Amino acid sequence: MIPLPLLFTFISLFSGARLEDNGILLKTISTLKTLKTIEYQHLSQRVDKNETKSSLDSAVCFFDFTAGDSLVGARYHFQSSFGEEVFNGTTEYNCHIQERRILFSNTPTKGHLGGSFWVRNSMLSLRSLLPQMMKDPSVVIVQQKDEVVDGRSYYKLTIELKNRRIRDGIDIVEQKGTVLEQELLIDKETYLPYSYRTIVPGNQGFQLVTFKHINTNASRPDNIWTYERYPAAFSRQTYEEFDAAEATKMTTKIGSMAPEWKLPMVDGDSASLSSQKGNLVLLEFWFPYCKGCVEAVPDINALQEKYKKNGLRVYGIETLNSSYDKLIRYIKKYNIEPPTLYNGKLVAREYEARVAPTFMLLDRKGRFVYIREGFDKEEIIKAIEGNL
Repeated sequence: MIPLPLLFTFISLFSGARLEDNGILLKTISTLKTLKTIEYQHLSQRVDKNETKSSLDSAVCFFDFTAGDSLVGARYHFQSSFGEEVFNGTTEYNCHIQERRILFSNTPTKGHLGGSFWVRNSMLSLRSLLPQMMKDPSVVIVQQKDEVVDGRSYYKLTIELKNRRIRDGIDIVEQKGTVLEQELLIDKETYLPYSYRTIVPGNQGFQLVTFKHINTNASRPDNIWTYERYPAAFSRQTYEEFDAAEATKMTTKIGSMAPEWKLPMVDGDSASLSSQKGNLVLLEFWFPYCKGCVEAVPDINALQEKYKKNGLRVYGIETLNSSYDKLIRYIKKYNIEPPTLYNGKLVAREYEARVAPTFMLLDRKGRFVYIREGFDKEEIIKAIEGNL
């Protein structure tokens, strides 16, 4: 028989205990709140339920909490292999080094800033979210058994948010019928977060963010906060100007010949545009777990079935060069019927498909007759029937 005190310790350690006033989390909140600046390497990776890992996204992130910004509570500078994202408290800009392009907004919104990949699940995000979680009686926070990573032990907390969602990366708002599960590892010496894991609903895997090489005394030179430091050869546009130019560019494609492509199919065969002459071809540029792509699947399946006797051929072109095994699982899970072409990143770039899903309809001579970012069932049906 296990003595009662030992039994209590055993249950608390392995099944967890509700944290009404948790010293660990309170100390983490206090530590984050007293930071003036912080710099770290942000590592982000998606892992599906079969332990298949996506490519690792990485950036060096810097936050300055002394700026007094009222939108998100800090100014920031992110440096990745693509370029830089900067918010100086007033202006936000994004510099894409390879494309030699700067996009900026002099009036960014909280939603715009919170939509940044590096803001979501960041130290800034946790600095805002953790106090809200502690105050919300519907949020359940449980301390679990310590977790060891690379020989080092961390505090582990599980967090369950029922009927709640995270908005703009930094606010918790009500949303009926949802459950969000997360895990937080906290460094035992600094009480700063080490990793932040968000469980994908339906036990479909998780998104893991890890914070490495943390420096709480970092700084940035003054010129980092303005895009004027870049050469004049870099184009400069507002986001609105860029979107309008891209929309115009898409429109000018109508009536022109589509570039040739030849790609492998997941069934082992291959397909090319030149082999489709005489057919009406609908191309969907997509990638796995894109929300709009998943939602469009039943309608795209139905369109293929309805119009195939009229010579319509539908092809999905996967744009991230995902692994073959991952694509097979995804196709089976969502019952995707049209042939899927993979290794399509370069084709997507040549066709200037910037977002997913993007639909392009080619007539029987291989000319663009319809282009749409996002899915509109009625529009696509009208375009198909107008070119049969």
